[in-house]
Amino acid sequence: MRDLARGAKLHSSENQASLVGYDQEFSSSSGAQAELAALRKSYFDEIVPPHRFEKTLSQETQLAENRSVIYHFMKEGVAAIETKKAHPDIPQALYLHCCREDYTSATLKEIQNAQDEDPSSIDAFIAVSEHVAASFRPIFGEKVHAVINGIDTDLYTILPQEEFLKKRAQLGLDPEDNVALYIGRPSNIKGREVLMYMLSRYEQENDPNIKFVFALSGSEKEKLLFANCIEELAPQLVGEGKVKVVLDISKHTMGASNPTLENHFLEQTPWRLRNAPYFAGVTTFPIHQIADVTLIPSLREALSLSQIEAFACGQHVVAIDSGGVSEVASKDPYSRLISVDTPVLLNESAPRRYDALEDAGEQFCLGIDEILAMNNTAEVRQQTRKMVQENGFTSEGMARKVIQIMEQIRS
Repeated sequence: MRDLARGAKLHSSENQASLVGYDQEFSSSSGAQAELAALRKSYFDEIVPPHRFEKTLSQETQLAENRSVIYHFMKEGVAAIETKKAHPDIPQALYLHCCREDYTSATLKEIQNAQDEDPSSIDAFIAVSEHVAASFRPIFGEKVHAVINGIDTDLYTILPQEEFLKKRAQLGLDPEDNVALYIGRPSNIKGREVLMYMLSRYEQENDPNIKFVFALSGSEKEKLLFANCIEELAPQLVGEGKVKVVLDISKHTMGASNPTLENHFLEQTPWRLRNAPYFAGVTTFPIHQIADVTLIPSLREALSLSQIEAFACGQHVVAIDSGGVSEVASKDPYSRLISVDTPVLLNESAPRRYDALEDAGEQFCLGIDEILAMNNTAEVRQQTRKMVQENGFTSEGMARKVIQIMEQIRS
């Protein structure tokens, strides 16, 4: 097996299920690295929380002595992809978790060459959404299957009111605040500029009842650029405490307090950001739980787990209708899907780009205002959460669908 430090494979049998290989890219002198590695050893690239996936595989399937092996299809390079079967009777699949445009031509070429040389080397391609599946079928044909990602509904839950207020207070948020959340990398492809135009609009309107929480991931450079942008474009919102930046590490801690990991991630945060007045620290609980609306401004998105996590927490989303987002968001009648001029927004030299950004930012403001104006009762929140479970957007649902595909291949 080639370098599994950047890949993952799943072994499942009648008696056990485990994930081997994980993405370990952290360095720290605090001693947290070993603990983080132990926590993530069974982690399937933030697709399926390990304890849920393993529980499903071991309790709900009978795979006898034949095992299914799933390899993570990385965007860059193919060091983690083993294209030769360990055993001819073991079905092997590659996981497609990004849009086709996000994969390098070299990666696609190597996989295609492997298929040409030995069509039986890869039995199936599991795409994260129908949008992704459709884009790969011209290359890999009927071997491509769509299985929408699932989330851990034990981690992403609707909080009791007392706990909700307590967690809001930890971040300096009041009970009556309307909280709009963005969680993810603050990159252009993820919609950073759209968020900035949205913020500048609220800066001009000076809405006293809305606050923004940005749970950032990604590189130090991206985080610092984002900090510069919000300070420059929304100084009044920042000065009035209406903008918060946090680090959400709940997927690493599974919602439990963990001071060792909290300190570790703080150490990895740029000094300038963690000392900014709007930095609200590290959260070990899912940040979706304290928000009223989640923002998905991605210009190219395979699916967006963030929207499923939001729905499981009983809230709604404002999202750009991009890629596979609508395959989930359209199931929620209260969420808002926005149509934008994506080709122009993706082209930094397009002459109409600033007009398109301004239009996208305005549409986000309108979508947020519409959702906040509705009466998101406890009953509505529970219906939204139920939608996730009924449509199988859960770890268990995903595991069952993947296993069904592998069982069909075996038979």
